[in-house]
Amino acid sequence: MKSAVRSTIWGVVSGVMALAVPLHAQSLAEIPVEQRLQVMAKNQSARTLMEVYGIATFAAGADESCQLFDVGELRAFQVLKGQIGRQLARVGGDEVVAAIDQTERGTRQAKGCALPDDAKVTIERGRVIARALQDAPAIMKADQQQCAVEGTHWRFHRREWEFVPKGHFVEYEDPQLEAMYHGLRTNFASIADQACGSVKQTVMLIPAFEKLRLMEEASSFAAPDAMAFTSLGSSERTVTSRHLGLWRSQRSWTGGGYTADVDFYRMAHKGDVKTGFARLSSLGLFGVEGHMYFTTGGRWIAGINRNIEAVELRLSNGTSLPMEKTAGEKEGMEGTSTFELGESGLTVLERQGPEISVRVAFKQEGGEWRFFDAPGKGSGAQQIGLGAVRDGLAWSNAPRPAKN
Repeated sequence: MKSAVRSTIWGVVSGVMALAVPLHAQSLAEIPVEQRLQVMAKNQSARTLMEVYGIATFAAGADESCQLFDVGELRAFQVLKGQIGRQLARVGGDEVVAAIDQTERGTRQAKGCALPDDAKVTIERGRVIARALQDAPAIMKADQQQCAVEGTHWRFHRREWEFVPKGHFVEYEDPQLEAMYHGLRTNFASIADQACGSVKQTVMLIPAFEKLRLMEEASSFAAPDAMAFTSLGSSERTVTSRHLGLWRSQRSWTGGGYTADVDFYRMAHKGDVKTGFARLSSLGLFGVEGHMYFTTGGRWIAGINRNIEAVELRLSNGTSLPMEKTAGEKEGMEGTSTFELGESGLTVLERQGPEISVRVAFKQEGGEWRFFDAPGKGSGAQQIGLGAVRDGLAWSNAPRPAKN
């Protein structure tokens, strides 16, 4: 079995440059899907793309059921799924892409983290692919400072990107896997170079960006006063660890910035801990702000930047659930307060359908009830969907492999 796996690995190395160029094939639109797959499998470039796509989607699916990867690795699979999927769809159509997508299989086989041996082989190969993509920016020939991480304003110097491979500390016992890593890394860097030369930004930098962010967050958590590795670490955006603690992965790609949606993480530590949040805002330069936190055990905790009088959850079906004030310190600009939904309120929430949304109302002493807004000008009242919270908690609470 091992020799067969190794020959396939070499195929990935030799053919991955197909990511950078259009596939040339006759139109397959009128051919049944099974025949399209057979035709494409006879083309070296298409076959390689199909294999890498299968590995990436399997790994991403497996991570849904078991906490196998950190945020940099997860983003690598997501980026490759999008990039390769589009290439394959141009040639074989969306039906071909759907036919070779291994997401569901990965999710199913990783349930309970009890992966069969063949799945473990795929996961190992997936890690090599993900590391190669994360480490690629460090060896790009282009001037990295002239190329942005797509979807952000971030541009990094070469010496900043070099922190990513330094953070992996991987020594490959299998020389074939090591050769696979180096071949993929070189080819991924070339693809990024081409994109940066033409449009000055690329999604190929996203996995390395996420790895950098994770490294900076971990450093900030362990030593808050320590000097940052990169300009990203010096930014106010790397503050998630101050709210939640040490984390390993983030469900959604937010570009390292703020999102109006609920945001969920997988934590490094166990127990009933904060694992996600929704941002709460209000009008005014010095308005009342905070976060609605969700814990792995399902608790709702509001952390507010002022010592206010009361907080309530207002459900879209008309139900109101008062939160209990558990802490309140100082007054004015230096004040803070904490509120938590009690057991009876949690019971009511559990009985609601996933379509129910929640607005968060607050009241300052002597003032009227107001609703917290979502962050961003003109965003309106923050709407927290119960379905989104439950899905996020299910992801955050996925089991961990025994070694973790």
